[in-house]
Amino acid sequence: LDSANLPRWFGLDYEVVCRSSLALTLWYLGYPDRALAISEQALTRARQISDPFSLTYALLWKAIVHQLRGEPGEMAKLIDLAMQHAEAHGFGAWVAIGGIFRALTAIHSEQTEAGIAGAAELIESRDRVSRYMTVQLLGWLAQGCLEVGRHDQARSFAQLALERTEARSEPIWESELRRILGEVALAESNPDQGEALACFKKAIEVAHLQEAKSWELRTAISLARLLAKQGKRAGARAILAEIYGWFTEGFDTADLKDAKALLDELASQ
Repeated sequence: LDSANLPRWFGLDYEVVCRSSLALTLWYLGYPDRALAISEQALTRARQISDPFSLTYALLWKAIVHQLRGEPGEMAKLIDLAMQHAEAHGFGAWVAIGGIFRALTAIHSEQTEAGIAGAAELIESRDRVSRYMTVQLLGWLAQGCLEVGRHDQARSFAQLALERTEARSEPIWESELRRILGEVALAESNPDQGEALACFKKAIEVAHLQEAKSWELRTAISLARLLAKQGKRAGARAILAEIYGWFTEGFDTADLKDAKALLDELASQ
């Protein structure tokens, strides 16, 4: 079977799907630059074969890679492109996912409440049709609520996502969800450092078992900050330095820059 005809037979080009999925896997495993390069290859392939459905898929997955790398501007551009293709060709599922991303983006604007409510409603509506990406989207919603100070909602969405993670055996976001719950425990009006510490330690344990170095780094940053507040600066630096030292690429990404800045701060005081 000619590979050029695969989209016609199966709906999506296998090379676009494989490279897009590999890109996410590489990010989880701690290779953010290789993740970006592979996602670009997937997008190039989709453009070469001129298949609109595969192109929309590649745009969305590359947008997710940028989101994970901490590049919201690039993510937003690709989401807009994906939505244009999806709407032009009547790809309802991709339109729905793009709508959720747009609602999540609105959380950080003057439309915070509308963004939260809209994203929650769209995610639950999608979950009734397809469980695909629900946990991931709820995780982003929880993180968005945390960032704008909606701590009760952040906790609620993170706990819901964690419940679905466990019920559906979808563990890839478990570490991040536990980290978010730890950050919520610290951000609430009555901070609970004990709860936060337990969440962070469990998050690192899960990430370590999965060899998900990017999740492990992100939680190590949260844990190191907490330990530093408790006066345990040497321990904080040791924990963060160990995982930071593992990385060989991606030093211009948000998490690695945050880790480096915190390590410098811990070393200087």
